[in-house]
Amino acid sequence: IGISTNILHNPEDILASLITLSDVSSIIEIELESKSKNIFQYDKDKLEKLSADIIQLKHKKSLYISVHAPYIGEFADIASSDDAVRLSAVNNMIKAMDICQLIGANLMTLHPGYLSSQHTNTQLFDNLRSSLDVMCKAADDRKITLSLENTGSYRPKY
Repeated sequence: IGISTNILHNPEDILASLITLSDVSSIIEIELESKSKNIFQYDKDKLEKLSADIIQLKHKKSLYISVHAPYIGEFADIASSDDAVRLSAVNNMIKAMDICQLIGANLMTLHPGYLSSQHTNTQLFDNLRSSLDVMCKAADDRKITLSLENTGSYRPKY
């Protein structure tokens, strides 16, 4: 059992979060939501520097790091009935897998998408299945395991 950067309310400074949490656990999940989702906007040099720093910390403190992909909003709605939204979300999940690969994380947790009263569960599952077909291939290519996580009714419908 580990700890998530979510406990720090998703601060933008991922490395500082890892340093803080590494004092209490050797198993840490980086949640890419809220301010930490800014990592998707980093230029190549900034992302490579962050990745190198995370890998160095992992080795120094013998950490196991996983990633929790973004899950709120259309950015992450891999079950959307709007193909443009769904395909964009799939691409965002693949970008999150690329981040996993850069930092040596071999597990990525994600949520299956938005619950909509406008569509049947069958439609949403079909959309999800189509997205997962693409995502599982991308994950296999990157040697990353995907872990689907549901949310309770008290959380946003993502």
